[in-house]
Amino acid sequence: MEYERIMRGNKSMFDNIILAKKIKNYRLAKGLTQKELADKLYLRAQSVSKWERAIAVPDVEKIYEMSRIFDVSMSDFFDETDNDKIWMIGVDGGGTKTEFILFNSEGSIAKKLVLEGMNPNTCGLDKCLSVLRRGIDEMLRIRPNVKGCFVGAAGLGTGNNAALVRDALSVSYSNIKFKCVSDMYNGTVFAKGDDKYICSICGTGGVVFVYEKGEITRLGGYGAYLDKAGSGYDMGRSAILTALEERDGIGEKSLITEMVEKILGGEVFEKIPEIYKKDPSYMASFAPIVFDAYKDDDAVAERIIDENADRVAFLINKACEIYSPVNQTVILNGSLYFNQAFLEAVEKRLKYNLKVFLSDYPPVYGACIMCCRLCNTDETKIAENFRSEYSKTGMGENRDA
Repeated sequence: MEYERIMRGNKSMFDNIILAKKIKNYRLAKGLTQKELADKLYLRAQSVSKWERAIAVPDVEKIYEMSRIFDVSMSDFFDETDNDKIWMIGVDGGGTKTEFILFNSEGSIAKKLVLEGMNPNTCGLDKCLSVLRRGIDEMLRIRPNVKGCFVGAAGLGTGNNAALVRDALSVSYSNIKFKCVSDMYNGTVFAKGDDKYICSICGTGGVVFVYEKGEITRLGGYGAYLDKAGSGYDMGRSAILTALEERDGIGEKSLITEMVEKILGGEVFEKIPEIYKKDPSYMASFAPIVFDAYKDDDAVAERIIDENADRVAFLINKACEIYSPVNQTVILNGSLYFNQAFLEAVEKRLKYNLKVFLSDYPPVYGACIMCCRLCNTDETKIAENFRSEYSKTGMGENRDA
């Protein structure tokens, strides 16, 4: 068995202090009290307490049983290679997806994971916390000794959502330091050396903000139901509306209509009840149709792109007017900007002498850098290694780091 192979190895693996820390970290990661763990092992709570204080050492059979309870390997209890590394979690949450990165102070990424959206304004606080806990639990199965977690997510800039999420997570994971803020903060790391700049984020939702010496001022970003345009939600909604109006005989003929109905699996009018039951992320999933139709010279698709680009450019230009347009840096970030047609449509509508920078890093990179700052850890190595590490780690797959 596995524990027999380990026992035949180097006796130095039995470092009481290291083993004590690992038992405690794995127990906390599973949300178990000392008594609950002891009950599972048919022992008294005092035995677990002694293990975690390095007063006593469990026999190898109990370590084997704990490995099954904690869902880790036997070797994880004796692995000393990570003792000098600080493990952290960066989270970028949006309306469509939530991305988690488990990384360490040496710049290695052990796991990346993508779950569904978690914006509490659209899915509710309970669903938001459920998504976060699932992701964090998955990270802790890989490395239970996480020091900090930075959550930059859509909807956390509204009301007291950020405080509610932070407090709930801090109770569930008392050994982890949390910071929960709007996803706008993930974008603050992309203009290195600039004390002041404008950032436009266009994904499921859209927002423009001005960053100046640590302070953020928002323009737009009111949420899917209140914003005018400039997001994946708006473009997806326009795609469905195009199909409805064409079938109703009041709209132009467009390639978009058949594309929409192909995804819906039937005529658009028949699917209205289903559409109304969905959240904004579902609407945003139709946005790529617009770009596909545009490539085939569809006039309606071109108009939809222009309408959304108008709104985004308006907000950027307005930010320049209010906060000085002179040599202003503008950061563009988000999935819509990776469509050349949308990017060009926005850029040609911008005024003033702007330095436009398109970030090709995912927003979760910003969350990782912010987590380093939260933990007072050098961010240099993850900044240097993120691109290569991110590409080597399969989506939702583990990799030894």
